[in-house]
Amino acid sequence: MKLGSDAAMKPGSGAAEFSGDAVRPAPTRALAIYDLTKSYGATMALRNVSLSVRRGEVHGLIGENGAGKSTLVKILSGIVAPDAGEIAIAGTPFRPRSLMSARAAGVATAFQELSLLPNLTVAANLMLPHLVKGFAGLISTKGNERAAAAALAEFCAADIAPAALVSELSLAERQRVEIVRALSLNPSILILDEPTAALAEPAWLFEAVERMAAGGTAIIYITHRLAEVRRLCTRATVLRNGEKIGTVDAARVTDAEIFRMMVGAAPQRRADTRAAHAPVTVPTAIRARDLRGRSVTGISFDLRRGEILGIAALEGQGQRELFRMLAGAAPVESGTIEVEGRIAILASPAQAVGAGIGFLPEERKTEGIFAGLLTRANISLPILRRLRRFGLIDRARERALSADVAQRLDLDAQVLDRDIAALSGGNQQKTLVARTLLSGARTLVLFDPTRGVDVGTKQTLYAVIRRFAADGGSVLIYSTELEELVQLVDRCLVMYRGQIVGEAEGHALSEDELIELATGHGRSRGVAVERSAVRSVARQLVGMLGDGAVIATGTLLALLAIFALGREGAHDLDGVTHLLNNALPVAIAAAGSTLVVLTREFDLSVAGVIALANVLIVTVIGANPWAPVTGLALVLAVGSVVGLINGLLVAYLDLQSIAATLGTMIICSGLALLVLPVPGGDVADTMANGLTGTVGPVPVAALIAAGVALLWTAIRYTDWGVALYAVGGDQTAAALAGINTRKARLLAFCFAGAFYGLAGYMLTAFTATGDPHAGQAYLILAYAAIAIGGTSFAGGRGGLITSMIGAAILILLQKVLFSLGILSFYMGIVEGLIMILAVMIGAFSERVAKAGGR
Repeated sequence: MKLGSDAAMKPGSGAAEFSGDAVRPAPTRALAIYDLTKSYGATMALRNVSLSVRRGEVHGLIGENGAGKSTLVKILSGIVAPDAGEIAIAGTPFRPRSLMSARAAGVATAFQELSLLPNLTVAANLMLPHLVKGFAGLISTKGNERAAAAALAEFCAADIAPAALVSELSLAERQRVEIVRALSLNPSILILDEPTAALAEPAWLFEAVERMAAGGTAIIYITHRLAEVRRLCTRATVLRNGEKIGTVDAARVTDAEIFRMMVGAAPQRRADTRAAHAPVTVPTAIRARDLRGRSVTGISFDLRRGEILGIAALEGQGQRELFRMLAGAAPVESGTIEVEGRIAILASPAQAVGAGIGFLPEERKTEGIFAGLLTRANISLPILRRLRRFGLIDRARERALSADVAQRLDLDAQVLDRDIAALSGGNQQKTLVARTLLSGARTLVLFDPTRGVDVGTKQTLYAVIRRFAADGGSVLIYSTELEELVQLVDRCLVMYRGQIVGEAEGHALSEDELIELATGHGRSRGVAVERSAVRSVARQLVGMLGDGAVIATGTLLALLAIFALGREGAHDLDGVTHLLNNALPVAIAAAGSTLVVLTREFDLSVAGVIALANVLIVTVIGANPWAPVTGLALVLAVGSVVGLINGLLVAYLDLQSIAATLGTMIICSGLALLVLPVPGGDVADTMANGLTGTVGPVPVAALIAAGVALLWTAIRYTDWGVALYAVGGDQTAAALAGINTRKARLLAFCFAGAFYGLAGYMLTAFTATGDPHAGQAYLILAYAAIAIGGTSFAGGRGGLITSMIGAAILILLQKVLFSLGILSFYMGIVEGLIMILAVMIGAFSERVAKAGGR
């Protein structure tokens, strides 16, 4: 082993640099790090780490999970600040304060935990935060798609559609988009964090890395795959427990030496011996016959007790759907699954768990861990019922059971009382495996269980899997690493285009054989069955039925028809004007609340602001002939100030939005009572008549509603409009995309407050009086309208126009029920049922959208 000191001497020191066994003058360093230190409480993430990367060099960074690699990446990317140490780029001090400042200095990062926004298009993700603008400075959809297509084509990813939603892509495709985004920035320093963790075919990446390096880009390449280090890197730095162990010549050091540097022990002390092949006479654990699903076409196989059965396939061949079907997370269109000799209906994950199947999902961040809960709580989730004592969780027993299974996975007992989100990726993966084992599963269904984990963690997981099979359990495992399957499994099935096209075991179980079968050239390759046009059309119809906006519009039209038939004069100008005047305050209030909901927050101040705006107009403005103008200015100012306070409390002081806005609602309601203790006050005729009448044949309320709709349409094509959806889709990913998430949320609350003031303004014009309690009903009505309009309370999906449609539905429903002689008590019940139905439709719509992307 040839170790290099790579001490990263400061500029001007005149010192030489070790590399291999030769001493030579230090070449120009693109990046130099000096004594970098970072701690989180008592945990030392980095301790006096120094290294340098030359121009045009691919420099490997390796180490176990938790060694400090991710912390180093976050510091270089401007996400966290170091406690001590210095960084220089081309000799210039580098102190990034944000991701964008790091990018401005020429540093681009492709993160291991994908930073893409699932509810935005590929084009938007690639171009953020500098989206292409067109007419009037608004975002050009076509312009962004053209620019994104050019970037994708440049880096051999032209098969990914720029207009596709990221949520519709496979994990491998998302990984490619993440990498292309970093490459397309043409940085001077490129950081690739586990770039091939989800890639089945990484050759295109290797070519891109070599091309970038040839152009002078300094590349930090973080991986657990030593073959990739040898393929790409000239040198590699090894970290262990936050400290630099050494820098090695990648061409000369052996795997055993690297392993010893990483874990402090030789590999044979961590590895386990491979289990013998399971005899064919053992009982069958799972028997699948002619399984068919969205991307699975007639799969049959047997999984025996004590057997580790592998699945090999290139990306997108149906393996993900197969595993999710067995886990109850994807529907089985036809075929049968037998568990322990009995037909099993696996319509939900709970039923799969009940059948003794433990599932490890593909994405630990979004499908596995419960961020915010302690690690031991994440482990014990499947057995909470067994932990109850007198209705309460027995924490002592929970700790004991969690510690016992954690020990089997070499998971440090100290991490059990930490938030799982603070753990390294490897420890998170161990936690998920521990949870699966603790569930009492007799069959493990593991989808790429070693993705993104270090070699030491891999050996631990291999040993656990083999021990589980040796004890009589059965394992079905998919891996993107063919070498892993060859070394671990007893038999391996190969999938191609939704079918099993071959099987390998014994001496035939080799990487070459698996590759031949996986690419469709094996001797037993089946005929590919493509999705039929009928099935595609059926899926589109299901998607339309699940669209909350389509349902809301259809419901509104149906109610309008019923109302017009049951009431004389309902469709003439006066009737329509009266109906719009009733609906407009609710519609505007719902529109304001929607802005906040899109960011995954809630604003309860709507009721207080409406009441305060109402009483201020009748007391401060009164019958002034300029009331329409001065009153509007007053309420917009008051609403904006309240929204600003809400935004500062939530976005900048990180207060919980419901608690913060409940406080401002109570304050505004109290101020309204102080200003006008009892109903009354004066409203100018110019306001009462002018704002509730018509302009020619068009109701003023219709013009105002159209104005709000046009404003929203324009906002959708601004940077802030995109930011609203980005923050609601994934706030962390939005920040990593360069969006100022605090500012986006602050503006949402400010605009929402202004809308509430406008709603109070229109309410005053319609009622021609003041009432300190006028806003009480609008909190429930506004959120009911949002639900009926199809906007998701989970954020990132929906819009103002559909919420306004929802408001019209509510008001029209009240009119229809009243015309039918139904008492107000029953009206409330019907409205509540409709709201619940709307939320159910919205949830169904989201499930359809997610299923469509798989």
